[in-house]
Amino acid sequence: MGLSKKETKPRTGTQRPEIRFNLSSISDTFRNETFLFVSGAVLAIVAIFFVIAYISFLFTGGTDQSAVLSGAQDIENSTGLLGARMSESIVNGWFGFSSILIPVFLTVCGLNMMRITHTRIFRWFVSCAFLMIWCSVFLQLVLSPIMQNSFIIPGGSHGMNLTNLLKGYVGVPGLHLILLLTMLLYCVY
Repeated sequence: MGLSKKETKPRTGTQRPEIRFNLSSISDTFRNETFLFVSGAVLAIVAIFFVIAYISFLFTGGTDQSAVLSGAQDIENSTGLLGARMSESIVNGWFGFSSILIPVFLTVCGLNMMRITHTRIFRWFVSCAFLMIWCSVFLQLVLSPIMQNSFIIPGGSHGMNLTNLLKGYVGVPGLHLILLLTMLLYCVY
């Protein structure tokens, strides 16, 4: 009583099931309406958290800065230690005041994923990225003389470094012309 090729033995509890890697089932999960809605809601909530942390940083960042850098737990930011650290690194470490465009983009992505709005994500990404970079340089150039003793770097580290680099290559008048030209190109886009 041999087994033919088409007949198989019944499975016992000691045999391992055959696992097949199926890319289409993974891609179907990412296209699932429920998954997209929940992911969009998570993005929108993260964006709201960031906006609250950002606004709170503008008022409490001076007192929180030393605590954040030293790792102390005594924080005045409304969003706690996480929000204070995130705001410090994104505002002063990255793009300054223009970093508010990060939660704007996250909100647009979240609303699109939840099917509340139907916008062109790539166009929003390009616009937010350009404006964030451009504004970080512009705000650093304009506000840094006014805010020398502030705990906030108006253009963040990015704006400060790029402004200093461009001033070294083309001088202040050249930097003004570069900012004017790039904004005109953006407006045409």
